[in-house]
Amino acid sequence: MDDMTPAHAKPERRDRIWVLAIVAVCCLIKVWPSWVGIGSAAGFPVIGGKHGMPTDWTLAVIVEAYWAYAVYAWLAAPAGRRSTRFAMGSAAGVFVLSLIGQGAEQMMAAPAVTAFANDMPVLILALIAVLVHLRHLDRAEAATAEQAQRQAEREAQQSASEADERAVLRAELETARGALEAERQAASEAAQRAERAEAKAERAERKLAGQKPNRTRTANPNGGRRTAPNAAPNGAPNAALPKDFDARTKALELYLANPDISGKALGEQCGLGERWGQLRKNEFDKSNAGPESVR
Repeated sequence: MDDMTPAHAKPERRDRIWVLAIVAVCCLIKVWPSWVGIGSAAGFPVIGGKHGMPTDWTLAVIVEAYWAYAVYAWLAAPAGRRSTRFAMGSAAGVFVLSLIGQGAEQMMAAPAVTAFANDMPVLILALIAVLVHLRHLDRAEAATAEQAQRQAEREAQQSASEADERAVLRAELETARGALEAERQAASEAAQRAERAEAKAERAERKLAGQKPNRTRTANPNGGRRTAPNAAPNGAPNAALPKDFDARTKALELYLANPDISGKALGEQCGLGERWGQLRKNEFDKSNAGPESVR
């Protein structure tokens, strides 16, 4: 069934750290007596007199603990480039010194063993002090770089937000300009329509004023026809206004205000019938279309 499981569905395999721990313990068991022997040969003191606690075992703790810390700072928890390089170099150097000490324990002369063993703690102390200092510097630089990166990201985000806001304002400005231009165009067209309507009104008024009314005649007692008593002395007939003059005037005003008005609506608003409104509508349309007289 395990072979049938897809590769991406199998759980991730972990390193067996306990194997490394077993190897490290076994190595420490082997290394410990050698370092203790070197420390004893170098004359590490015994605390509390002749039968007190010896300190030769501290050499093993100093060397192996620093080597483990250097490897940790190099591979497991690197703090920065400088401290990582120093940890790598110092771990390799201490490892070489450990090899030399383990291999030459029995062959070293007493003065050489003494110098080697007494210099190792001081050397290790200097190495770990420098390593810790470099790790602190690397962490501080990393924190400064991270802060600068966050600041740059905030500034970039703010710049992007401002750019978006400017884009929105530009779009609103273009929209407002388009609406203003449309209003200007509409106003210009309205002014032109008003001028044309005024001109049409003037033409219609002139045409209405030039209409000839029917002459009223009365019967002559002698069997003929005679002019009405209100005839002008020179024989020219008086101009008589149509009975629906007021209605025609109102209809003309409505037509000029709305040339597309229907005859039915024109008649209703003037208080007359649909037929009358249609006739007036036709008269006004003919007057606007050409020089014919309004009938």
